[in-house]
Amino acid sequence: MGLDDVGFVIIGRNEGERLMRCLRSVPDVPARIYVDSGSTDGSQDFARSLGFTVLDLELGQGQEFTAARARNLGLAAIADSHPEVRFVHTADGDCELTPGWVQQARETLAADETLAVVFGRRREKYPTRNIYHVACEIEWDVPAGEARSCGGDALFRLAALQSVNGYNPRLIAGEEPDLCLRLRQNGWRIWANGRDMTLHDVDIGSMRQSWRRAMRAGHATAELAALHGRQGDPGWHRFLLSIFFWTGVMALAALLLLGAAAFQSAVFLALGLAVVALLAVQVVRTSGQARRKGFGQGTALKWGLLLFVFKIAQVQGVLIYWARRLTSSRRTLIEYK
Repeated sequence: MGLDDVGFVIIGRNEGERLMRCLRSVPDVPARIYVDSGSTDGSQDFARSLGFTVLDLELGQGQEFTAARARNLGLAAIADSHPEVRFVHTADGDCELTPGWVQQARETLAADETLAVVFGRRREKYPTRNIYHVACEIEWDVPAGEARSCGGDALFRLAALQSVNGYNPRLIAGEEPDLCLRLRQNGWRIWANGRDMTLHDVDIGSMRQSWRRAMRAGHATAELAALHGRQGDPGWHRFLLSIFFWTGVMALAALLLLGAAAFQSAVFLALGLAVVALLAVQVVRTSGQARRKGFGQGTALKWGLLLFVFKIAQVQGVLIYWARRLTSSRRTLIEYK
């Protein structure tokens, strides 16, 4: 069974060598769209040289270069020009498709008309380069089976995407959880098959980059929770409660320790040390997930501590979202590259 009814929508901006690897990994089928968001590194010309149809995402009227808008543009082009396409694979320009993956996913979608999307295991290309890459490698490890959401690289049933009008173009992040929620509300199912799907190169080398990535996650979750309210995913609300609880505990610990230093109170000192101990237990408990995935004790503890630090950045992202909303400020992208 071939791939003549499969199309591809790849999006990117100044991805350089990563985009070259990505586009070379895409099967040679008629419906291959590359949507570019203002690259200045020759990405458009390279995509054309491989036979991709290249579309340029435009700015204007307060709109940003977002993944949601770029994917919608590519999906519309495929629907208009390739009526034979039933399934569309989306991917970002920093991902490479694993050989054989698309065929496997297509067979799964074709065999079950209730599935809207099939996705697999995204792996980090350089998982041990630094602790930030370790964090992404663990983050990508989604259990096989029924899922609530997919990521940016997945194989979709085009009719399912059209039934919910595609991605929400107003979202600057979190477009996949929003899309998958609307698909599930319309009776579609999301499926993770557990097989290797893509190699991803997050290319993060500093705490600043990782901090901003976590900020974006907090911003996206706050917006999704506000947008969908009680009809939204309960996991979004649990996430928000968790990050505020643990950062609140951290702030309380700092205040108690300062109080102990200022007033030389044994009670304050004891309480402060107890809260610090609680935080340490949480870091150690969380690090167990990394140990179970084969990382050493030291790396696992660093990862557990990093996740706690990320909660502070995520709270910052939530506060940025609400500040922008309350002041009706323009929402701009939170970029980390």
